Amino acid sequence: MRSTAIFVIFVAACFAGAQQLPDKPSTDKTTHESPAQNENKAQTPLAPPAATEKAADYSQQAFVIEKYLSKIRFENDGSSEREQITRIRVQTQAGVQAFGQLHFPYNGANDKIEIVSVKVTKPNGAVTMAGADSVQDLTAPVAREAPIYSDLRQKDVVVPGLTAGDILEYNIRVKEFEPLAPGQFWWEQQFIDKVIVLDEQLQVDIPAGRALKMRSKGVEPQVNTSVGRTVYTWKNSVLKLEDEDSVLAKKNKKKKKEVDPEEEIPDVQLSTFQSWDEVGRWYSGLERDRVKPDETIRAKAKELTASLKTDTDKIEALYDFVAPRYRYVGISFGVGRFQPHSAADVLNNRYGDCKDKHTLLAALIKAAGLDAYPVLIHHARKLDESVPSPAQFDHVISFVPLKSGTDKAGNLQGLWLDSTTEVAPFRMLVASIRNKKALLVPPTLRHRL
Repeated sequence: MRSTAIFVIFVAACFAGAQQLPDKPSTDKTTHESPAQNENKAQTPLAPPAATEKAADYSQQAFVIEKYLSKIRFENDGSSEREQITRIRVQTQAGVQAFGQLHFPYNGANDKIEIVSVKVTKPNGAVTMAGADSVQDLTAPVAREAPIYSDLRQKDVVVPGLTAGDILEYNIRVKEFEPLAPGQFWWEQQFIDKVIVLDEQLQVDIPAGRALKMRSKGVEPQVNTSVGRTVYTWKNSVLKLEDEDSVLAKKNKKKKKEVDPEEEIPDVQLSTFQSWDEVGRWYSGLERDRVKPDETIRAKAKELTASLKTDTDKIEALYDFVAPRYRYVGISFGVGRFQPHSAADVLNNRYGDCKDKHTLLAALIKAAGLDAYPVLIHHARKLDESVPSPAQFDHVISFVPLKSGTDKAGNLQGLWLDSTTEVAPFRMLVASIRNKKALLVPPTLRHRL
């Protein structure tokens, strides 16, 4: 039976023996979103800020987010609908610059996006709506360098006549018609924390009774179940900003690497994957056919290793072919595409993102009679083992097992390789992924922590 292993990659400098809605200030977004199902609830306006909040003086802020409502509806087949409803009071020219053009990323292969409305209300009550000519559908900046390597696109909206003193409101809907993982869904969100927000809400609407792994950091959700659906609602507000001394103290703490691991975990995580084995089997299914070497790959592997005797020498020769000679396209794992391109395509195109470069390297290694497995990892955050989810990874590296298998302590014996670094020596891993827990996806191994 195929299974996966979660473990810490402990390495020295050289190891010898790892959907989306518009950008908003200080928030993260991951793989899915969608609106709540109940019609009455969907139309229920957010409660107005409390009287004490209204009395607070925010006049010195560039802008104040008065409402930030994210509604997400998931279906059992993994599809989703998501909606973003936002109202922002723009108070200075800096605020105008921040929101004069809106960007709404989406996955072009899986999503259909609708700009429902973008509205500007002047202090005198006059209203201006953004017309169709204000909207552009573009390849997202992260994907423009090599567009075939990501399905990420974005719609840009030029906000008409926005000036200081205006109220900006927008409503965006995205329908995911092709699930990223059939029968599964997941979501992460970091609440706004560095600008004033009077009322932020996240509503996640799922089929009642659906098994869900979920973790909330801080405020627990309100839960309401009716008519076969369960709606989770989280609420957040930021009514006072930290002073500069507190912000500076936190920055200094991070520089000293004394960051509390809890700070790296999103405020909300949820996933229908019930185990890391399930996540591993899903990704293994995506890459299985792509990593098979064809005749061209076999010929190249033979050419590169013909005069070499040891397995390590062969692996090093193949690494030295892929890492420096194939341009790395810096698109994070899961941004617009989870499935890698075939090794033959990467070989011909001569560039790829992290999962594509792993695929080419693994195919060459397989063609040389050895094996290589993908390792899913995050370059910055800590892995939260309690919520199995693809959203916890943004990078793919390679593991090449050695014939010795495991040591007496049960640790895997093999080589950890990151072919995206291009100029790094063989077996060198960058500091940001050392000593990190990661998900190894081999064809056969018992689940290990």
